[in-house]
Amino acid sequence: MCGILGNIHKSSSSWSPLAESDLSKLSHRGPDGSGVFTNEHIQFGHVRLAIIDLTDAGKQPMSSPDGRFVVTFNGEIYNHLELRVELEFQGERFSTQSDTEVLLAAYKVWGRDCVRHFRGMFAFALWDSVEKTVFLARDRCGEKPLFYHFDGECFSFASELKALIPLLKSPPPLDPSVVDMYLHYQYVPEPFTLLSGVHKLPAGHTLFLSLSDWNARLERYWDVENTHYEGSLPKDSAEILSCIRDGLEDAVKMTLRADVPVAVALSGGVDSGAIAALAQKNYKEPMHAFCVGYPGRPPYDERHQARALAESLGMIVHEVELPVESFIDFFPQLVRIMDEPIADPAAFGHYSVPEAAAREGIKVLLTGIGGDELFWGYGWVNQSVLANEFLGQRPWLSALANPGMEKILNRAAKSSRLPKTVRSWADRMGGLADTHTPPDQLRFYMGAPDFGEAFDLKETVSGPALRDLDSRNPFRP
Repeated sequence: MCGILGNIHKSSSSWSPLAESDLSKLSHRGPDGSGVFTNEHIQFGHVRLAIIDLTDAGKQPMSSPDGRFVVTFNGEIYNHLELRVELEFQGERFSTQSDTEVLLAAYKVWGRDCVRHFRGMFAFALWDSVEKTVFLARDRCGEKPLFYHFDGECFSFASELKALIPLLKSPPPLDPSVVDMYLHYQYVPEPFTLLSGVHKLPAGHTLFLSLSDWNARLERYWDVENTHYEGSLPKDSAEILSCIRDGLEDAVKMTLRADVPVAVALSGGVDSGAIAALAQKNYKEPMHAFCVGYPGRPPYDERHQARALAESLGMIVHEVELPVESFIDFFPQLVRIMDEPIADPAAFGHYSVPEAAAREGIKVLLTGIGGDELFWGYGWVNQSVLANEFLGQRPWLSALANPGMEKILNRAAKSSRLPKTVRSWADRMGGLADTHTPPDQLRFYMGAPDFGEAFDLKETVSGPALRDLDSRNPFRP
């Protein structure tokens, strides 16, 4: 987990380098070093959490060997080893083991299409001193955050809002329409923020800024709806399970790549359990597993199931119990570090587990986040999909999902003047509106950015960032 920030100025400027106070806003994201790059047009800053190539050769901002390109990069390119071989075949040479150097070489060879080759989680800004352009990109699922502000004179960006605001001429006001959006959805969807004129670079997007015309071009490079399975489709359930197992194990192997200790955040569920089993299978020594619980072990406390699974896998188990007092005491700090509010109490668990992991010297934490979104594990999603399919097969029933018709049917279901069979039918049909979600709205929740990305990924990313950890989600590599 690193942190990046920077300014790009339209015309030549004699500005001073980024101050320590600017980088200090991100110091919790990178305890292993910091760096700046400044010329007449740009200021790049970086704080580092060293995960791959722990030597000084991996420091950032990093320049290409000829000095043409400079990058400040937060994240991991999981398939950097495979890309390194491919790029060497095309004539590139490397002097470090860092995935940042692979990123620079990939941009040199493939240009803006380099992001289509990356598997991982990333947010970066790359300066081309010859073309006088800046290229920003964010990973497919939006695991790594990137905020920006663009006006007539300066383009500013940062990993967190609280690091971006000091770079601006004046603090931007709240956007009332986005406040309303937050109160409605209980989070702030992309590309909006609560601050007027400040945006999130959406997941799966790039932004290309040319100083020649001072025009920022936003482009989507990945969309889940346009993703196609390569190869022959599975013929039966056994082949489907085999494909899922092989794909997930491949993702877990890639997320285990690190030069520091890796652990697992484990609940009693299938998602994190599958990650734990595959991770331990492919790890060279017993892994640490961290699970969260509550005083008195209420029904939703899954520590017993988590411990049983972890011990069966030969893992070292750590239980983290959250007393009520910790919720109250930690709440002000939680609000401060989250940048934007999320109305979900699960956030407390996402912060306490990384804290416990950090005490054990862990720097990378694998999670099961993303499984419910990928496999439609939420009950309301299953109901909505089934209802939509049912209505699609019987178009005349679509009218029954109308809220106005629902009132009529509910009234009919309670009428003593109608036969019992009619009342029963009206009662069943009147429930369609409760389970039916219009396709547009369903896609909003389950697409990109989706419900899970907005809630779970922000929490898992921000929590470990506070504790000098990197959170990796194999369900979204």
